[in-house]
Amino acid sequence: MLSKIKDSYQFLILCALCIIFIILKYFTLNTPYFWDESWVYAPAIKAMAQSGISLMPHALSDFFSRGHPLFFFFTGAIWVKLLGSSFISLHLFALAIAISFIFTLFYIVKNLFDSTLALIVSAITLIQPNFISQSAIVLPEIFVSLWAVLTIYHFVKGNRFYYFLFGSLLMLTKESGIVIIASLMAYQCISFFVQKITLHSFKLFMVDSLFAFTPILPFIAFLIIQHSERGYYLYPEHVALLNFNWNNFQEVLKHCYDILFEGQGRILITWSFLIIFGLLYKPIPVFARWAIVIGLMVCVKIFFRYWPLPDWLMILFVGAFTCMFYYFMHIKYATASKQSEKFLATLFITGILYLVFSSINFFTNRYLLLLVPLMVIYFSYYIKTSIQFRPYLPYTWALVIVVLMICNVIFYCNSLGDDSPKYIHGIRLEQEMVKYMEQQHLQKSNIYSNFTMTVALHDKDCGFLTGDSIFTNLAVDLNKNTEYVVYTNVDFDTLWWKRSDTLPNFKIVKKFDYGIAHGRLFKRVL
Repeated sequence: MLSKIKDSYQFLILCALCIIFIILKYFTLNTPYFWDESWVYAPAIKAMAQSGISLMPHALSDFFSRGHPLFFFFTGAIWVKLLGSSFISLHLFALAIAISFIFTLFYIVKNLFDSTLALIVSAITLIQPNFISQSAIVLPEIFVSLWAVLTIYHFVKGNRFYYFLFGSLLMLTKESGIVIIASLMAYQCISFFVQKITLHSFKLFMVDSLFAFTPILPFIAFLIIQHSERGYYLYPEHVALLNFNWNNFQEVLKHCYDILFEGQGRILITWSFLIIFGLLYKPIPVFARWAIVIGLMVCVKIFFRYWPLPDWLMILFVGAFTCMFYYFMHIKYATASKQSEKFLATLFITGILYLVFSSINFFTNRYLLLLVPLMVIYFSYYIKTSIQFRPYLPYTWALVIVVLMICNVIFYCNSLGDDSPKYIHGIRLEQEMVKYMEQQHLQKSNIYSNFTMTVALHDKDCGFLTGDSIFTNLAVDLNKNTEYVVYTNVDFDTLWWKRSDTLPNFKIVKKFDYGIAHGRLFKRVL
């Protein structure tokens, strides 16, 4: 009875946090579309709702689908049919997915570990800057994360039907889901080789591996149909963006590391793990704990060339340490229940493979959202286990992290991208700029602008234009015919990087500022 009351209490705390979150996000719902939601995702969802809802490749043009599977658009189109296509409706669609993800995370962690860790993980994930921003933007990353955690969970639980169902939905949402399936198969392979190999175990391994592969089959069917309809399996433009250059790989991986483990205040979680794990995690002997902590820091130093080594030696060291880490954490000194340990091990493998995938694929910051809750689960488990000798300590640690990260969002989060809560500053700034330019009757003037302003000035459906007329003479470069130049720090172009209020042959007409967002409008001097 006491346990039920305790679990209910923690669930009610999460409900209260989500209600506060929804109230705060409500004020951002009736805003224009921003970045990729403005020219791809929101228009594509509305187009599918109008032309016919389907998962078949022909349901959307190449311009909208970019060769991606269509389950996100499919779900959004159903939402539009039911609740309309207003800004509030589509942003509420994104918010509904986000809240569903938080409660799903709570359910999964509670069932695999306990309700204390479930509340800690859910609360910390809820206030992550990239989660806050994308929770009300029409983008697929939280949708992908939802199916990913459900796929991993049912794999761990051995629920084959639900594993196939959620894994298929994951694969029909975005191609990157294949990394999750590959990670689960890699776990099976590792588990097979660390156990005694017999004919019976080999047969079980083959059967389990084949079943783990099954969620990829609907995706393969989609690709075959796409090839028959459009002549390609994967979108050629995206395939061309894959980069296997070693130096580029290290550079992008360093960027991924910075975002995931240090950026947006997550350095607090990372260092909490390193210090608390090193000092207090009793299941592993102290010398081994500190060998792990020091080894992690050394890997960062040598892989990212702070401590240069020949490439072959660096790869050998990092590879050997990764194997040692996995052995100590998930084989020799594993203390969690079998399913919980299996879950932690798959999170570790998923993190490694997803970072590698992100470093060779076209990359933008929001793509790492999937790894953030996985990282929070992994680190929080070891921190909680280390300090739970006093029942109030895990909550105290979580409360400190939540408070500090909220302060980080308010005072130090200075990005205007779609992975930052302050993207709203960029929207408000561009609304002011578009309104002023409309008042000056510049709709037919030759205007050079950066990408987000070009979309805002040209596409009425984005929501920035207040009148009936669009801007019809937008230039793709700065040339002798350019009459006006408009640029902002929302998306940095070569003009903004100069950080100058002067431009040869132009005079500044007006400066615009909203919070951390800044813009300039120039007019050519005759």
